[in-house]
Amino acid sequence: MAETGNKKVQTEAVRADEAAFSKTERHRMAEQRKQDYEKRKERKISLAQEAGSRVLRPQCADTHRVLNLLEYVDRGRTVITQNFMSSVGFGAKEITPLLENWNNALGELYNAGMAICEKAGVPTDRLRGWKNGVDAPATDSKAKK
Repeated sequence: MAETGNKKVQTEAVRADEAAFSKTERHRMAEQRKQDYEKRKERKISLAQEAGSRVLRPQCADTHRVLNLLEYVDRGRTVITQNFMSSVGFGAKEITPLLENWNNALGELYNAGMAICEKAGVPTDRLRGWKNGVDAPATDSKAKK
């Protein structure tokens, strides 16, 4: 009978140790999340203060996906531009079809976006063009309120 009582005391002691460890670990993880959040926040503020930056608060999941895609493409185009025609870089025959495909996709995205805005009555400004010199597709009229 004494053994059973002893095991019960040991089990309770182990549970108390686990609970204390668990509480300490949860606290440490919460502090780490706070630190990570603060770092991300400081980085975002720093980026927003840079010249030429834009701040956008996405309203839907599609916006997040498109922004992520644009970020990747921006990095890719930078690499291609920096290595264009270098001995280890890319040639015009490799790059031209990729950029044409990208510009066509941008044109389709532009047209689809303008159609959505027009249907929803969201006012828009006409895009002047893209950095590579390809003009944005012409639209019949601006979206009206």
